[in-house]
Amino acid sequence: MHKRRPVFAPRLVRGSTSQMLIAVVAVFFALAVAAYFLVYLPNKAAVEQINGTPTVGQAPAHATSVAAPTDVDRLSVDQLLSEARKAMNDRRLVAPAGNNAYEFYLKALERQPGNAVAADALRETFTFASSSAESAINQRDFNEAQREIDLLAKADPENYQACMYKMTYLAERWYGSPEAQLAFGRECLAQADFDTRIPLIVVTAHANLATPGPLTSEVP
Repeated sequence: MHKRRPVFAPRLVRGSTSQMLIAVVAVFFALAVAAYFLVYLPNKAAVEQINGTPTVGQAPAHATSVAAPTDVDRLSVDQLLSEARKAMNDRRLVAPAGNNAYEFYLKALERQPGNAVAADALRETFTFASSSAESAINQRDFNEAQREIDLLAKADPENYQACMYKMTYLAERWYGSPEAQLAFGRECLAQADFDTRIPLIVVTAHANLATPGPLTSEVP
């Protein structure tokens, strides 16, 4: 006597296959999302630089020809904010010198300390400005790197990232020396505000003296 095969067996196989396919698709989707947030976004500026696309912090080639307003010192706060917005629209965040959003916002804060528009704009664009400074360092444009790092320091004197960019700039492989890094590290230690982690930068400086090499001061 032949045994009958259960009629529901093929359905079970098809159901298991469908569930496995859904699980595989879900895994690939999760990996794609993770790669976007963990790999692409942190390196977006570098990717755009490689592809020739200016980052938000960099001025496109035509922007350098935009004439700076005459007699900036006589501009009112509202006029400075207007010039800053124009510079932002042209992607002149920190460059060129004397005609960029950061300098206009900083000038507005000098005229009116605590101006919310200028303060918020500097805070919200700080990451992009930092990327521009890092790009100048990597391109060995040391004068431009120093100028942009100084702007970052004025915008947020207690920003750990800005201080680390300066430490990178002072590395022996770029512009400075271990001794210059140590001097800057001691300046950071003198701030004595450990909540910002800035005083801990002196540890990096001592590490460079103890272990010669170019990589100790790289920005995390």
